[in-house]
Amino acid sequence: MLDSPARAARLLGGSAVVTLGYTTAFTGATLTVIPHIAGLGAALVYLAALPVASLLPVPGGVVVLDTLLVAGELLDGASIVPAIVAVLLFRLITCWLVIPAGFFAYRRLTRQQQPETA
Repeated sequence: MLDSPARAARLLGGSAVVTLGYTTAFTGATLTVIPHIAGLGAALVYLAALPVASLLPVPGGVVVLDTLLVAGELLDGASIVPAIVAVLLFRLITCWLVIPAGFFAYRRLTRQQQPETA
């Protein structure tokens, strides 16, 4: 990675874009369910919970990240039920709604790569 600065920049840029996207999704889900919470507070909750959740080797941070996000929302002044709903909405957006888009993208790419038979 150090011998190719362009590749390092692409890797770091891609990582930053993914983190920004997930932060935006969590902030949007939180503001949808709990409108009186500050957007910056929700973003900070996600950004603080992410490195802690990555310490445990659980795929996707499931349960660990969710628990930390709910706890962060509670510390930010939300009630328990809206905090849980906000985290579930975030998981719905980031885990389940991308599946149909990925499926159609996969079909399109495989259709483009198949040789035409006459």
